[in-house]
Amino acid sequence: MTPEENIDPVSVSSHGSEWWQSQFEVLFQLCPEATLFTDASWKISRVNAAFLTCFGCSEKEILGKKVNALLDGLGGNLFTNHSGDRDNEEAGACPPSLDFRRRNGTVFKGKTIVSEITDKDDALIGFLCIIQDTTYKNEAVKALALAEKKAEEAEQLMSTFLANMSHEIRTPLNGIMGLSQLLGSGVPDPEERNDYINLIQSNGEHLLRIVSNVLDFAQIETNRLKLRMADFDLHRMLLEVYSTFESMTNSNPDSNVKLFLDHEIDNHRPMRSDETRLKQILYNLLSNAVKFTSEGEIHFGYKDVGENRIRLYVKDTGIGITDSCLPKVFKRFCQIDSSLSREYEGTGLGLAICKGLSDMFGGEIWVDSELGKGSTFYFETSIETARSRTEQSRFSTSKTQIERSQSTRHEASVLVVENNDSNFQLLKDLMDLKKAAAYRAINGEEAIEALEKRSDIALVVIDIKLQYSKGKDFIRLIRTMWPDLPVVAQTACTFRTDINRAIESKCDAILTKPIDASELYRILDSFLFEPSSVENR
Repeated sequence: MTPEENIDPVSVSSHGSEWWQSQFEVLFQLCPEATLFTDASWKISRVNAAFLTCFGCSEKEILGKKVNALLDGLGGNLFTNHSGDRDNEEAGACPPSLDFRRRNGTVFKGKTIVSEITDKDDALIGFLCIIQDTTYKNEAVKALALAEKKAEEAEQLMSTFLANMSHEIRTPLNGIMGLSQLLGSGVPDPEERNDYINLIQSNGEHLLRIVSNVLDFAQIETNRLKLRMADFDLHRMLLEVYSTFESMTNSNPDSNVKLFLDHEIDNHRPMRSDETRLKQILYNLLSNAVKFTSEGEIHFGYKDVGENRIRLYVKDTGIGITDSCLPKVFKRFCQIDSSLSREYEGTGLGLAICKGLSDMFGGEIWVDSELGKGSTFYFETSIETARSRTEQSRFSTSKTQIERSQSTRHEASVLVVENNDSNFQLLKDLMDLKKAAAYRAINGEEAIEALEKRSDIALVVIDIKLQYSKGKDFIRLIRTMWPDLPVVAQTACTFRTDINRAIESKCDAILTKPIDASELYRILDSFLFEPSSVENR
């Protein structure tokens, strides 16, 4: 006998209705949508838990009321105009979406589903209504559309950025490689050869700025960049920035721009902040001003706005920015003109980096501009009072003039720990011009052996990535065995973790790659050629 044949029809008719009623009650209460029953005159007779949650009311407050009482001030019979004329197709119709009001006064859009309830003689006895709150659904649809739009914009920005980045990188590379080939083929005219060398240097510096911006931006985006607070001299920092950009504007024969440094006080003012990152913001803002100003003036400086806050500013008489473009200037990858045929070059990262650094400082950055009349960029941040007397940092990156002839100075010996042939050759040739003899060690073991054999080594330059293979930090080992020997850490990485590592190792200076000859010579001057700087070990 099959299971179907074993069912007792009498049992189903006499006891099944109670079972089905209990099951219906469970489903009614568990229904996630607001559900209610009314009588034939639309008075509410039953509601489920979802209805009470949706409208924020109790059964006592809602039972017996007309369904139209739920609507937001529409009144009348808009929810339904059911008058008993069931032959009229429009009689029981209601709009698919209505505005409903909760007990707390908030309004939401609701999608309605209405079904008639009849008795066994097909006489109308009430209605079943389901009200679906579409607020979140509509918001989700809008949010999805907005997200899709932003994704498309981001993809477009990224594509434009990559195209511009390729152009920006390949342009100086083309100059470097092309001019190098010309030099290699032999350029008899000394003046023309010097011009080629200067152009190669200029293109190399431009390429370095691009790479540095990309690395800085990547660190900001991944929250890997950390501020390093230290005492510094604000006035000295501004003078260094002024010196750099004054030479930049003066070296351009086509420039009719005058640079001015404005400051409230002439004496030095010790402060505590991250000098390197403050300087980076000023450099980026001034670079923008120089790029977009063909004639007129560029002013920069600071103002004391009280409560230990200062406001740095850069004001130019350049091309200015339209009102429609102002909201985009600090966005990543954004450029006013992003076409490859644009007049002004750039990666579109400089101002985005300024915005990222400003946020890290807990400061504000903004711009006032008028098309054709120039722009003024402001950066405001808190500056702590210096904790100790400001001193010239031994990690200072201030530049000195390259001196190629030092006939009155004594020669000195430098141990260079470097495993790359071309890097060592560059350092050796630069040191030869300074009358410093460079000796090479490939690794930590060779360096220790050289230091034990030679007593004339007055300075050690070591790549921070080269570690002593016995598991000891090489710089710390030198500090233990030869505490008076100056050590310069050399690194191709500019991430804060690498800089911190060099500082923690108690090295005396940091030299970053690519090697800046003026910075190398400053270090040599400081540790080798200044009076009483070289001590016997």
